[in-house]
Amino acid sequence: MQDPTIMVSFTESLSTFLKSEVFIYEEDVVIKNDQGSFILNSVLFEEVKAVIFRQNFLKDSKSSSFKPANSKAKQLMDKLQKVKAKIQKQNNEEQLGLKDIISIVSAYSTDINILTVWNLTVCQLYETYTRLIIWDEYHNKFTLLPHTSDTSSLDLKHWATNINKTN
Repeated sequence: MQDPTIMVSFTESLSTFLKSEVFIYEEDVVIKNDQGSFILNSVLFEEVKAVIFRQNFLKDSKSSSFKPANSKAKQLMDKLQKVKAKIQKQNNEEQLGLKDIISIVSAYSTDINILTVWNLTVCQLYETYTRLIIWDEYHNKFTLLPHTSDTSSLDLKHWATNINKTN
């Protein structure tokens, strides 16, 4: 609250993320949307923060470990953890940030450009990015096919596959 520049950035960012009106009233941050007006208290802030972390495949250092109720939940959680780890590893190795992924998707997608990429959710953006990677890997390996004697070494998987099967 001490720095007006930071508060303007914070309220604009929160407004964009929540797609709601966010403003300062007296000493409170107020969120106004179709369901009413809410004061951003510490509990609500932690919930918003947790959603942002989940959508961006980030880990909160304070997050508790999940204990699945049954084997199916454990399988789903393990699959989710593998996908998250793969994306985090890929981003760390290639030093790709969100701006890079936005740029790649808008430049190489057939129907998404720099103006329409902002209509995507983070999950849709990452899925489109993953699809572009799968498509590129397939076509790169396909061009090597006539030049190799052992085609099994290419591990050629068709690009029109389930993303979960490729992880």
